[in-house]
Amino acid sequence: MSNKNVCTWKFGMLFHVDSGLAMHGYGASVLKLYKDMESAHVEPNAVTFVGVLSACCHIGSVYEGRRQSNCIKKDFHIIPKIEHYGCMVDLLGRAGFVDEAKDLITSMPMEPNIVVLGAFLGACKLHGFTNVGDDIVRHLQNLAPGDRGCYVLLSNIYANENQWDKVAKNEKADETEGN
Repeated sequence: MSNKNVCTWKFGMLFHVDSGLAMHGYGASVLKLYKDMESAHVEPNAVTFVGVLSACCHIGSVYEGRRQSNCIKKDFHIIPKIEHYGCMVDLLGRAGFVDEAKDLITSMPMEPNIVVLGAFLGACKLHGFTNVGDDIVRHLQNLAPGDRGCYVLLSNIYANENQWDKVAKNEKADETEGN
């Protein structure tokens, strides 16, 4: 690539992420592109870091994800957005750092959205973490009262731990919201 700038590099990274390559074992290619971008002294922007954090998530690189997340504001003076937090919640949750993911959600300077909370619930189910926290459950149900997927996922989390009273309460809430 001649005349490389942040747009050129961003396109390369986002192509790898958006085309699904990051999800199918090629996340390392995104990180290599980012390292090449750094070597070329091209300053990243907020979108660049979404690609980098997404790649870290898909290859399970918690260390690199944490490192890059810390660099966003400290080194590049970029205010992290909901997408950055969402990638980190997904990364931490998939890797089993469910408590840390929850702490991140509660410390975010903005309200979490359905994507962030859905990633968190998915991690709770994956790792059998049934102590989700009523505040997060309520928030998710307020954000997406008609989203049956959230209720089903939550019921499955409770059912896996034989918490049938919570399953019944959740299903009743789902029926109420669905009407």
